[in-house]
Amino acid sequence: MLRISGWGMYIPRKTIVVEDLEVPAPSDDEDSVTMAYEASLRLLGDLENSIKNLAVVSDDMDHVKLGVLLSLLDVSDVSAHISQDLTEALTFINKVPRNETSMLIVVNSRPPAGCAALTFNDVATQAKVLFLKTLSENLTFTKPSSTKLNTFMDLIHEVLLLRKAPKLLSNVLKELALEPSEISYLAGWAPKLSYLIKAASRLGLPSRALSILSKLSAAGFSNKLLAVMALIESLKSSNTNDKMLFAVLEESGKFLSSVIERI
Repeated sequence: MLRISGWGMYIPRKTIVVEDLEVPAPSDDEDSVTMAYEASLRLLGDLENSIKNLAVVSDDMDHVKLGVLLSLLDVSDVSAHISQDLTEALTFINKVPRNETSMLIVVNSRPPAGCAALTFNDVATQAKVLFLKTLSENLTFTKPSSTKLNTFMDLIHEVLLLRKAPKLLSNVLKELALEPSEISYLAGWAPKLSYLIKAASRLGLPSRALSILSKLSAAGFSNKLLAVMALIESLKSSNTNDKMLFAVLEESGKFLSSVIERI
């Protein structure tokens, strides 16, 4: 069973206005490397074991920047994975041996900027992942013209989330013999977040479970950073035995669902 051992976040102090919202932005001396370093440094100090596996989800991290980050963190002999796909990164971590400590770093260098990090399978256990499942949907539509691509992608996301997600998430809860009312928090992300929230409502999740995700979204946070920030804030706000439903839809159609229980 995958276990969450700790978490950390770094949000730049500088802000800019984007679409009438004041959101964090990197200063002249900040980038994805420095933000990832700040979010991860304290976590490394709290670990009993050394990091063996590292998954980075970023809008601009490459192998050169990853090498700089590993050098700054003084981490060596690490199996590293870079992706823009959170589902892919979590699948990578879920497959590593349970006796190896892993870290997930999600960083946005563009506004809304920031970094969130999680460690897994160290000695300390803050939460346990009761269930984690991924699904890739191959929907058969006629390939659209470039001018209609956005509308086409919106249709895919609507089909996945509004029509299929409530059933998929319901099956997850049934497998664990859980009722929607037993879910204390929803965390996650979708290209159209409103679709995910509607799917959760159709599932029957209590409105209070949506509060943290909705609050962070209203503050301007988005993308995979929003998903992991919402999970961390849910963990920080939760009590023993509280359960969190974590769901992510990637632009590619990959869908991840998970249930996490606070220890």
